[in-house]
Amino acid sequence: MLQPPSPFLLRPLQTADIPDVLAIEERSFPTARSQKLFLYELTQNNLAHYQALTRLEPNGGETLLGYAGYWVLADEVHVSTIAVDPSLRRHGLGQLLLLNILFLSYTHQASLVTLEVRVTNTGAQELYKQYRFLEVGLRKGYYHDTGEDAILMTVMLQDAPDYKSFLEQKRDNLFRHFKAP
Repeated sequence: MLQPPSPFLLRPLQTADIPDVLAIEERSFPTARSQKLFLYELTQNNLAHYQALTRLEPNGGETLLGYAGYWVLADEVHVSTIAVDPSLRRHGLGQLLLLNILFLSYTHQASLVTLEVRVTNTGAQELYKQYRFLEVGLRKGYYHDTGEDAILMTVMLQDAPDYKSFLEQKRDNLFRHFKAP
C-alpha cells in the first residue's frame, strides 16, 4: 500500500467508515450503493478489497476523502469503485486511489487490471488512459440506474515490463504535487 505525504493516509476501509462512505456515495452517483452492500463487501466477500483515503486532522482524527474497491479474480484485479468527495475532486485524490490499486495489484500477482466506466464520465476515462488503460469493449445498458453503457478498460501488468517503473514515476510526481505549496 502506498504511503502518501502527510496529511494523507491510505488504509483498509473499515466498517466504521461506512456512514462517511455512504455520504460520498450519495453525492457522487445517480444511485448510491447501500450500507448493506458495503457491510457485505467488508465482512463477507473474500474477493473484495477496499481502501480508504483519509486526511489526518490536527486533533488526531481522520476525515474520509475518498475510497476505492476492487476484487481479485484469479490473476485479474477488477476495480469496482473509486470515489472522491465531490468538493475535493480534480486535486489528484482519485489518481492516488487508482495508483494505490495498481501497486496493490502487483502484490496479488495480477496480470491485468480491468474496470468499467460510464460512457459519459470522460474525466475518469482520461485518467485511466493516462495510466495506459485501453478500451477493450462496451457493455450495453450496464448501469441499471440509468441504462447507460459502460466502457470496459484494461491495462496489462505482466506483459509490460516497464509498467511498474512507469507507476513509480507517476507516484513520485503525484507525491511532489501533494508536497508543493
